[in-house]
Amino acid sequence: MENKQEYYTVVLAALLHDNGKLWQRATSPLLDRKQHPEFSAEFVSAFSALFSRAADSELLKMLVQHHHESSKSFPSSLLVAGIPDPHARALATIVSQADHFSASERGEAAEYGQPFKLTPMASVMEQVRIPKETPEKE
Repeated sequence: MENKQEYYTVVLAALLHDNGKLWQRATSPLLDRKQHPEFSAEFVSAFSALFSRAADSELLKMLVQHHHESSKSFPSSLLVAGIPDPHARALATIVSQADHFSASERGEAAEYGQPFKLTPMASVMEQVRIPKETPEKE
């Protein structure tokens, strides 16, 4: 990566890439008109002043909007391959890999063929383990 700002941008994109799914899970039929990467990009745009403190908010928007490498569900304009700049496309590939890793955290029980609105969201906090304290030795 070229610099710290770019690094922070990719890290934020890896964390925020699917936040558009939260908007899509709302009950309004108006929200069915867009794909979750578009909502993720709108979220980044809405808070660009905040994100621009540490990240390149335009690059961040592009990365969250283009975090899928191949899919029958998304138009080519939302895929990693839809980014014309090779460097930005490479960064989007990193975010796409983060998406794959986060999806694999759902485990074997996840119903991947089921519409995502019907699949319960799993909390990442389920994976947190806090060790019990051991008594201090004197």
